[in-house]
Amino acid sequence: MPFKGSSTSLTGPVWVAFCDAPGVGWLQIFRPGFRHCFMILRGADAWVTIDPLWGELEIMTHPSGPDYYFLQQLKKQGLTIVKIDKNSFRKMGPGAVFCTCVGIVKRALGLADPMIWTPYQLYRALLRHGATPLHSQPGA
Repeated sequence: MPFKGSSTSLTGPVWVAFCDAPGVGWLQIFRPGFRHCFMILRGADAWVTIDPLWGELEIMTHPSGPDYYFLQQLKKQGLTIVKIDKNSFRKMGPGAVFCTCVGIVKRALGLADPMIWTPYQLYRALLRHGATPLHSQPGA
């Protein structure tokens, strides 16, 4: 029997945020500002973050009102954010995905490039596939 619960339809593009990971020492080998990544989606009445953390997948909703610019708040905290169309990639077939922040984001987007391992490599690949960096315009 399928699960019957409430749902919020997600509309519009997907944003991928890149940041440091201050509490995880071994990530210091990666480029500053590109040590972790997560996804941001816009629901009908909330922002939704899908954050693959060490050992868990955190999914949270954040308020969204006409004067609440969630993306701008993240940008002010020093995150790099790019916007990409959900349909920019062909859908991946079944296969192994490493359970890292990069692996989870690649899987969610359908990006099948096995040579992308780090958040910075993912950032560069998204730009090559038409992602646009978030600038400081309200509403993003």
